Amino acid sequence: MEKVGGLMVKTSLLGRRRAFTLIELLVVIAIIAVLIALLLPAVQQARESARRTQCKNNLKQLGLALHNYHDVTNMLPRLNQGSRYDGSGDGWRSHSAQTMILPYIDRAALYSKINFDVNACCESGGGPYNMETAGNPTGVQMNIQAPIAAFLCPSDQAIAGMAGPNNYAVCIGPNKGFNIPVAEMNGAFNRTPSFGLSGIIDGTSNTIFVSEIVKSGGGGAANSQSYLAGSRNGSGIAADGSAAGLNSYPGGLTKGQVDIWGTACAAVAAVSGERIGERWYHGEVGRTGVGTLLGINSKFPNCSFHCNGCHYDGSTLFGARSLHTGGAHHLMGDGAVRFISENVDWQTYQRLGSRNDGETVGEY
Repeated sequence: MEKVGGLMVKTSLLGRRRAFTLIELLVVIAIIAVLIALLLPAVQQARESARRTQCKNNLKQLGLALHNYHDVTNMLPRLNQGSRYDGSGDGWRSHSAQTMILPYIDRAALYSKINFDVNACCESGGGPYNMETAGNPTGVQMNIQAPIAAFLCPSDQAIAGMAGPNNYAVCIGPNKGFNIPVAEMNGAFNRTPSFGLSGIIDGTSNTIFVSEIVKSGGGGAANSQSYLAGSRNGSGIAADGSAAGLNSYPGGLTKGQVDIWGTACAAVAAVSGERIGERWYHGEVGRTGVGTLLGINSKFPNCSFHCNGCHYDGSTLFGARSLHTGGAHHLMGDGAVRFISENVDWQTYQRLGSRNDGETVGEY
């Protein structure tokens, strides 16, 4: 017993610590939960901001590489490259523009291992090609199928088993694929002929060189033809009433025609097989090339249209897409990287995709 304030109090009572009540504990937990709820979005936003900056820096690096390539060759790389490529629309065996700039992104050692006298992949008749497979064990698969950081936007997820993943595609302009007459090709990157910066008639600052794309994870119904998984099988669709369907159109489409075809493609099943953004070394629309007709982050799916066995090199509607909110990064011909809104005027975007339409580009 001790005397406290004139009163005798048990010492055991003075030494006893007061514990948290259940209500107090719940209040503390609630405060912590509120703080987490407030801070987590800020942390996530900061991380996405860093990823977005890295994505932009990757495009700047690709722009510098393209200009260095041009300084050496006086030409821009084509969408399709290689001595075995005959200039036809069947580009699925050819090398890509990305392959050609490897020496300018510190990948000269890898570039030196590629044999440009044979195709990138899948030579018909069983001939040699660069990708290592069971039928071609001497290829350089382990090199060319490995991820290359400069070709990847960190905002997009890595996909298990994807060979040679890629998030940046050269711009073919306002065209439905590249299996179209050469005279109708008006993007900065086409299958043929080769041209330099002097061929960018509309000005390099007004012409898209490279756009972001989002890799697809596959899935969908199995099919016997080579469509890119995540896109739609548009073969046989004749939404305009024509027997030949989209393949009967010239290279460009009107906005109304794009809406017709986009709606028709959205109504058919997704396909399986190789995936969008797979194989950066293949010069193909959907892998390493993309057009402007669909716009940015379109509500319509990417769509493939076969043309008598020419795979997705034929009529295609593949658009720029990103996981950044509100739009996608684009590398312009002058090396500037612009984040273009997904709400950009459709006609303005088509003019940005063309290198030689002679039209004035409005505000965007």
